[in-house]
Amino acid sequence: AAPTISLEEETSENNWINYDQDWTNQAIKVNLSLKDNGSGLNHFEYSNDKTVWTQVEGNELVFDEEVNTQVWFRAVDNVGNKGELTEAYTIRIGKETPIIRSVSGNVSTWTRDNVTLVVEPDTSKSGIKDYSFDGGISWQESNEKTFDKNTNALIIVRDNAGNESAVWDEKIVFIDKKIDNINLYEGNEIIFDENHKTKFHVDISDNISGVKTIRYAFGEFTVDTFPVNEATSKNGWKGYYNTTYNGTINNISKNQKVTLYVEDIAGNKEVITMSPKNIYSPGEVASINGFDISVGTRKSEGIFPRYYRFLTVTTDADTKIIYLEEKEGYKTLKDFKYTESNYDETSLSYKVKRDWKSEHTIYLRDSNDNEYIVWINIPGLI
Repeated sequence: AAPTISLEEETSENNWINYDQDWTNQAIKVNLSLKDNGSGLNHFEYSNDKTVWTQVEGNELVFDEEVNTQVWFRAVDNVGNKGELTEAYTIRIGKETPIIRSVSGNVSTWTRDNVTLVVEPDTSKSGIKDYSFDGGISWQESNEKTFDKNTNALIIVRDNAGNESAVWDEKIVFIDKKIDNINLYEGNEIIFDENHKTKFHVDISDNISGVKTIRYAFGEFTVDTFPVNEATSKNGWKGYYNTTYNGTINNISKNQKVTLYVEDIAGNKEVITMSPKNIYSPGEVASINGFDISVGTRKSEGIFPRYYRFLTVTTDADTKIIYLEEKEGYKTLKDFKYTESNYDETSLSYKVKRDWKSEHTIYLRDSNDNEYIVWINIPGLI
């Protein structure tokens, strides 16, 4: 009678294989065994086509080379009877390392858009299984990955046999999604003259792609509606290619809106719109840094009217008024003279004489020895 044989198949990593063996980069060892109550085993044989049979030395067969084939096994007893496994086993071993041919999609100029990398590997015998863009930490089936920030993409290709390519280091360095800093602000000058014009300070920085264009216009605008015609450009700046910029916008009236427009080299655009907050009419009250300032209405005294107003300054308990400097003059703004006074109080009521225009500088110091300066312009009255 024909002998009955069976076999056990394993890789060198002890992973059991089956009739339709997946790809591996490890050696495959086949152990054959026999059940024969007759003449006994003579030898085992294997074939790739069931036509040409090759004798196995002993009962073990090892596959350790590049191969993708089907194998049949049979046993031959001492009188020539042959017992054959009816199913063919598939042996797939891949040893070649995948190669990354190219990586496309990176940019060499500044952009505010995402960057999508596309990997093109050489075809592997076992086929490409997946891709890693972080040095093998995570894997994906797609050969594309989109990035929204600058990074080093460490790309590895893995085939179905488990072989991995060398790491391809693709540096993404030209993504810039926003302008780092745009600051539009008033100084600490407090103005009691609604006809007086003030200035705004501009502080801009972009340490990634850099600042390309800075403009301003009087009025309120969005990025899309900001006027960029030549007439408007005369009111602002244009063509700056720096990482930082500091400047001023002058001649701003009370309640007038100013829009600052900034664009960086990557194409990010932002606007800020602001109106003065530190221009007051006589009688209005300003509050800043914990102290209040007000200018009273016009009063007269004596038989022959001599007009005056009171400048009143109060602070919290933490801050003292230490010094006041006054520059006063006639309504023609000529013949100015200076007076100076020293204080160490939390309140001050200073008599502003006559109808003259006066300019006051008040110095303050808090308990931490921080010093503050406030400028006040009081217009002459008619």
